Amino acid sequence: MKTFTFYSYKGGVGRTLALVNVANRLVEFGKKVCILDFDLEAPGLQSKYAKELQQPIYKGLVDYIYSYAVENVQPRHISDYMVDIHLTNAINTIHLCAAGDVDSSDYWKKLARINWWNLFYAENSYGIDFFLNLKKQIEEELAPDFLLIDSRTGITEMSAITMSLLADDVVFLAANNEENIKGCCKVLNSLSAPENNLLGIKRTYHFVLTRIPLPDSPDEKVKHNIIVEQKTNIIKECLAKNGITLESANVIHSDRCLEENELCNTSYIYEVSKTSSVKEYMALYDSLVKNYFLEEDRVTFDNYKQLQLEVDKLLRYYRGNDSHFMEQAELLVKSYPQFSYGYSFISNYYFDRFEFEKALEYAQKATATLGPDLLPIQLKEIHLNLLLGNYQRSENLLNKIYDKDNEFTEFLKVKIDHMMFHNEEHDIKAITKLIKAHPDNVKYRNEEARIWNFYKKYASALEAIYETLEIDSESAMAYITLAEIKYRMNDKLDFYRNIELALKYNYDLRWVKYDEMFYIYKECLEDERFLAILDKYDVRHIISFWLS
Repeated sequence: MKTFTFYSYKGGVGRTLALVNVANRLVEFGKKVCILDFDLEAPGLQSKYAKELQQPIYKGLVDYIYSYAVENVQPRHISDYMVDIHLTNAINTIHLCAAGDVDSSDYWKKLARINWWNLFYAENSYGIDFFLNLKKQIEEELAPDFLLIDSRTGITEMSAITMSLLADDVVFLAANNEENIKGCCKVLNSLSAPENNLLGIKRTYHFVLTRIPLPDSPDEKVKHNIIVEQKTNIIKECLAKNGITLESANVIHSDRCLEENELCNTSYIYEVSKTSSVKEYMALYDSLVKNYFLEEDRVTFDNYKQLQLEVDKLLRYYRGNDSHFMEQAELLVKSYPQFSYGYSFISNYYFDRFEFEKALEYAQKATATLGPDLLPIQLKEIHLNLLLGNYQRSENLLNKIYDKDNEFTEFLKVKIDHMMFHNEEHDIKAITKLIKAHPDNVKYRNEEARIWNFYKKYASALEAIYETLEIDSESAMAYITLAEIKYRMNDKLDFYRNIELALKYNYDLRWVKYDEMFYIYKECLEDERFLAILDKYDVRHIISFWLS
């Protein structure tokens, strides 16, 4: 595991954004990456991934440190403080140890109570051992290829930890002003001094001059180059005093769009871009990792980039033509058998057509290959086994990936446990817990009504389904559930009315074949009123599917 610490003496120089771009590129490359937010007083990593986060952040690094520093309890697993980030175009998942739940007042109270002096300077203090153990836990539990740390600015205990204790490489970022450059030199002089290298690490140093204007005339370009050379030489001279050579120097220019929107520009889709920021982040990435990649890694990544382009092409041009779509998806499988995309597309193709046996076959092939959609395709494989009645297989697969903090795996567990054991008390307790965490989720509310209906607790079932419809008055699945409740209560008129509403809102009646209440529809096959409703919405042909 190689550890990079991203540091700046002052804020506002694009430090966190640089780290995120490098992290994204690494997982796109197929590397395992863990990122750690040590900027505890102004955390920003989790906001950069707001759209990609798979679950809420309830705890993070502050909670981990607080447990030891205040409660005197050594946290057993760093993975308990991590959340996963799934990027659309990445082969692997990013593990994020955020600072914590920064929207909670409890976060700031805990941070204020951490006594850094006691951690490092009090008699019999074990702060150094504690943070070295943190790094060891990350390496042993998550086994990342790269650990990227977002450091605190200034000269603090936190920044010292991230650089002197944890880092193999330190990336210094600075804007073009005296305060930034002098501050970086002050830290570099101390950090690179042999007497301060407590662990004897042969550390590598990188410099990035950021947010300077891009020259737009020959004269300005000359001035620009002089500035870059001068500032880089100052950093080189600081390191040279301690016999160290600067490994790399890069420039990232001002970019209004980039700075306003905090865009991440290292994805393969930007490689054809002409913008300076894209090229500069690519250059930074190459400078940092060039010593850590084998030629075979580069070949794999080149193949992956080409695959991504083929996938984009497939989605853009062939989705509307079924035969052509399948032809292109099968070509992806033949051309790139080591990646999941082709298998996933074919699995989704059959799933959309309710051909679940074939969908499962390709889902299984997809989970055995590389791809950014590993968790979604694993969830689909579990769901397909559940639909096909392979409950034990579903449970075995779920146990391998189950995460109580992941609502998707939690919901699947509710459904599988219900189908396998039919334990009323357990089922209600499990779905109630999920709804408490996600009170506005229509699917979970609907599931609660279905469970109550199964156990013939009709008053509770009606209460649950009406709450569902208050959240979404056009939920087709809710009207189907309400129809089934009314049928079991011998209220045929309301059954018909709600079947009509479900069809009005485009419910696909093929799904009822895979439901515990399927017997209702089989009992209605000679019901003229029911058949008339099917005729009205031109779906009587669904009967042949039910009977197949």
